[in-house]
Amino acid sequence: MSTPRLCLNSSTLSNQSLGIVAEVEIAAEAGFSRVELWLPSIHAYVDAGGSLDDFRRRVDDLGIVVENGIGFAAWIVDDDDLRRAGLETARRDMEALATIGCRRIAAPPVGAVEGPVVATERIVERFDALATLGASFDVTPQLELWGFAGTLHHLDQVLDVVAQRSEPTGVLLDVFHLVRGGSGIDLTDVPSGARLEIFHVNDVPADIEADSLTDADRVLPGDGVAPLGELIRQLSARDDEVVLSLELFDRRHWDHDPRRTAAVACERLESLVGAV
Repeated sequence: MSTPRLCLNSSTLSNQSLGIVAEVEIAAEAGFSRVELWLPSIHAYVDAGGSLDDFRRRVDDLGIVVENGIGFAAWIVDDDDLRRAGLETARRDMEALATIGCRRIAAPPVGAVEGPVVATERIVERFDALATLGASFDVTPQLELWGFAGTLHHLDQVLDVVAQRSEPTGVLLDVFHLVRGGSGIDLTDVPSGARLEIFHVNDVPADIEADSLTDADRVLPGDGVAPLGELIRQLSARDDEVVLSLELFDRRHWDHDPRRTAAVACERLESLVGAV
């Protein structure tokens, strides 16, 4: 049994317009040693004249590991031109992440939220192409479930892709998305070929039906009704070295002191893991 490592997804602080340097500094001050950063913020830092080499030195000085990059490349779509453009976006994203020492990137079904469901065999081909691109940068895509999407909204769909690939697949799951898409929070049938290296943790309120949940409805662990204790037990029993990353879009916390928000986030995660 392994204890999940604790991480802060910078979305939790995103309404403060802090920038990536302040985000990692606040995370470190709160007690986190790991962060997930959003690619739009990384590119904004560079566009404003920032140096990714300097940023990496600052990250190293703080003892922070950038575990994952949150990207939005349209790698999965049926439109050939859009998909080629999506792979170019992924290339830029992966190059930036490699420069700062990050070895993973989220691969959600961008562009496949509405419209026809993309066939599993096409997803496998396109994810293979994305993984091949990532290998050139030593950045591994994480197949992400989005509960509100048409394609890859349910865990069964994700596991069908995993089953048809010839290589183990990094799978990025999220409490909110599992509930929103109707999968439920039960990982007992997730095979070892699905590597749960990053898991987005949050809670869901009791007074909103699953199919009405929005991103902003994610709440701190302990403020909702999701069976998080059982989730942690299941994750701890796996062979994966899981990074448990808090991802919120709760405007109530966005409007507060970001240092206090990060400190409370760390306390809640520590309490959640410590209680299991």
